[in-house]
Amino acid sequence: MPEATTHTNPNMFCLPVGSYHNLSTPIPTKHIKKNVDKPPKEECPICLKNIKTTDFVVTKCGHKFCSKCIFTNFTKAQNGNNCPMCRTTFAPAFCTSVKKTRLQVADAADSVMDKFWREDRKLSKTSTGIQKRYQLIDAEYETYIQENGYTNVPYLKLMDYMREVLRNCSEKDSKISKLHNLMDDFICNSFAENLAEKIKVIS
Repeated sequence: MPEATTHTNPNMFCLPVGSYHNLSTPIPTKHIKKNVDKPPKEECPICLKNIKTTDFVVTKCGHKFCSKCIFTNFTKAQNGNNCPMCRTTFAPAFCTSVKKTRLQVADAADSVMDKFWREDRKLSKTSTGIQKRYQLIDAEYETYIQENGYTNVPYLKLMDYMREVLRNCSEKDSKISKLHNLMDDFICNSFAENLAEKIKVIS
């Protein structure tokens, strides 16, 4: 009976000629590194720098930006809610500026003065109101501020001071009214006029 022959590829074990290897253990093989294609770097259209992989924003129109760049553009640019690439509106406008006329500025100032006046009268109209007003004065308007905020307090304190100065004067109420009217005239004309000039409203 002929002997069985085994055909092997001499190169399959990658061993030098004459070398010895125990076939009971696996033959070491070299790990071949695969060339993995890295994603191409993307450039921010605003700052022209590479966009970081963890700090970016993609608008609904599909354009990609650095987070800082797109949010700065959104809050400071005139049309910041539009995509810088395709001008698609991707969010409501951050702020809108509506130009006012000088007359509108003066009317707004007058309405504010009326609000202050009504608040002052409310706290000094009745005996109960006056008593409460004294309590507020003693407490530096602390409870009032907690309930209503600080906006009205400077005016109320000014009126308190006027009443203190005019306490022993005859016709105190009429003089206080006159002082308020003078303040109202100042705020609604001189101050409003200068304010309108500063904020460059429509003339």
